[in-house]
Amino acid sequence: MKTTIVIPISSQARDGLDFRRFEKVLYPSLLRHVRGSGLIHDVIIVCPAGDRRKIPHVPEPLMRVVTDQDLLDPFTNLYTDSWLRQQALKLFIHARVATDTYLVLDADCFAVKDLREPDLFPEGKARLGLEESEVAHFEWWAQSSELLEREDTSPPEWPYIGVTPQILYTRIVAGLLTELENIHQMDPKEVLGKNKFTEFTLYWLYLLRTTRPEELYYMDNTRLSLSKAVWATSQSPITDLKKLLVEGRTCFGLVQSILGIDPEYIAELVEGKRHGTSKAKP
Repeated sequence: MKTTIVIPISSQARDGLDFRRFEKVLYPSLLRHVRGSGLIHDVIIVCPAGDRRKIPHVPEPLMRVVTDQDLLDPFTNLYTDSWLRQQALKLFIHARVATDTYLVLDADCFAVKDLREPDLFPEGKARLGLEESEVAHFEWWAQSSELLEREDTSPPEWPYIGVTPQILYTRIVAGLLTELENIHQMDPKEVLGKNKFTEFTLYWLYLLRTTRPEELYYMDNTRLSLSKAVWATSQSPITDLKKLLVEGRTCFGLVQSILGIDPEYIAELVEGKRHGTSKAKP
């Protein structure tokens, strides 16, 4: 089963180091652990038109670039918040995807292990990146519930979808955007450009309307998870990152960019070449 990798990237994102993370950490990890798997149809980089020249040259015939404007016009000007714009792009890119599913990765993600089909698609289902807590991000669920005219704005029954990385079903995303258009009687690009939401809560709420999640998703992460993250709340992020890499019970890792850890240091840890002093910023 082949899938498409989608990577939104922008120089406007948080600390402006997305391209360094892509070049030093994410892309090398994909070459090392994913490229030879036979699982990838192609890789789509989504970025602002002005950032296109910043994408490092990589000899990858299956990689292509789509700009924000390609996906959001004529409503690009509505997306002044870079965080909301990136979330919208993860949905609107579905129209450029030729596979049944696509794997969304942010620039602060990286592959941890050599991937095989059962890792991403156990029993023929997409592995779900589970939300770790039942009480997380109530406001995200409320905002997306309002857009879908859902009376109960609380989170659905746990377990449910978490954050990036995630494997999305292309047809479910297409159905979601059609649903938004029907509800609001306007282009879904305009709907999302004028409202607060999160891409995965919208996706999950619509999925619950159309099918049982367990029919499409493998939701048991006791042996292997889609991702493990080092968040800004970590008391010892370098130790947590090393633990994540040593345990290897995850397909992907994520080091939240707000931690301010040098991408080159992360790359050296991921490659297993460094175990000494951290370059983390104070």
